[in-house]
Parts: sequence; C-alpha cells; structure tokens
Amino acid sequence: MSDFDIVTRHCNDQFRSITQLWHSSDSLERFEKNCNDLKKQAILERSGWMDPDCISYKFNSFGFRDEEFDDRPAGLALGCSHTQGVGLPESVVWPRILSSLTGTHIWNLGVAGSGIDTAFRLLDHWLPKINPKFVVFCVPSRSRVEIFDRGMPVSLFPEFVPAHLEGFYKHWAIDETNAKILKRKNLLAMQYLCDRTNITFRYLDHSELWKLDNNCRPGWARDLMHCGVEQQTMFAQKMYAVL
Repeated sequence: MSDFDIVTRHCNDQFRSITQLWHSSDSLERFEKNCNDLKKQAILERSGWMDPDCISYKFNSFGFRDEEFDDRPAGLALGCSHTQGVGLPESVVWPRILSSLTGTHIWNLGVAGSGIDTAFRLLDHWLPKINPKFVVFCVPSRSRVEIFDRGMPVSLFPEFVPAHLEGFYKHWAIDETNAKILKRKNLLAMQYLCDRTNITFRYLDHSELWKLDNNCRPGWARDLMHCGVEQQTMFAQKMYAVL
C-alpha cells in the first residue's frame, strides 16, 4: 500500500462512486425495527421519514458524500456522521445549509464514525489539493481515537472496539487527559495547516448540534440516533456567525 493510500484512507472507502438508500446506523433493519414500535413510528411519520426512498447516499470517487471535486472556489467541511449527514437528505446537512448562507459551495469531507485524528489526516492531505477559501469543522466526540491496525485506520469509541484492541482502548480511555490532549494537539495542528496558507479555520463542538432555543422543537434523523433538520440548521447558523 502506498503512502497516498494510507493517508487518504477512511471508513467510507468501500463506498467510492456508489449510491445507496441506507448507510451506517441508518440501516433498513433499524428502520423496520423502529416501525414496529408505535412511539418510534409516530416520530418517523411526524418527521417525514416513512418513505424508504426519501434519503439516498451518493458518494464521489473518494468516498465522500458530495460531487466530484473540481477547482471551483469553495469551502471545506470536516466532521463525523453529523457532518456526513447520516439519516438525513444531503440537502439539509449543515455543510449544505452553510453553503447556502455563504453563497459558496462547501466540500463535505465528513466521515461517519470518525474522530478528530481522521479529520486532521484528511485536512493535511486535501487542503493543498482543494485550496478552499475556509475550513469549518464539527469536532467529534473526544472519546474517539484513531489507530492504524495492520495498515488500516480504525476509529475506536465506546460503541465500537474490536476485541483485539479492547485492552489498548481501555487503558487509553481510563484517563480523560488522553482525550483532552488528543483534541488539543489535533486542533492546534489543523489551525497551523490553515494559518500557513492564510485559510480561515473555524470549529464548533458537536455538542452544539443538540442545543436549541426555547422556540424550537428538537427533531430526529431517520435512524432516530442523530439530530434532525432543526439542529442541523441551527448549527449551520452558529458556524456562519463565527466565520
């Protein structure tokens, strides 16, 4: 495997140039299970998610949920499943809403299940190739750490730890200082990458997605695990305010 393959690897590689109706936690199995629960079915109906064809996931040739990269003036968005938009139509995910607010296309490099390590690697590789006007980042949970296991990057977090890596993750996660330092050093490194080419870098924590004003009722994505359209819209507005 070449160095190029290693630094650009992420868990959506397998979906390069593929379009599908279900993805990650937004699975057909979860949807059918939720439909068999009357309370959850009511939420799906209220949110307009009952049509199985209402969401599709179209990945470009690099495994990102966006069009093929070109040289148009654009921004660049990084993050995890909240940025990729698991359980939501691509048109209502925060990078697309922010694109409308700024009048600038924003390339969506969000990768479901990824952490801040992955975001740094992707920024390091794609920044000089895309040459964006600005970079925006929805910082994933700091409980995630990425390691390379037999040449492949693996994001570890409480809900996903392969059996042979349980010992490592247990020792890493037992002291919260590890997560704090991991977040700080990656954010500083990402800021440096942008500063050296005079590119604006702004970030907000993923927890901001769940903060709503008193007049807004929280919604849900189709998997009933991720935040809905209202939260995505408000997050985009918050990011726009700090740009």
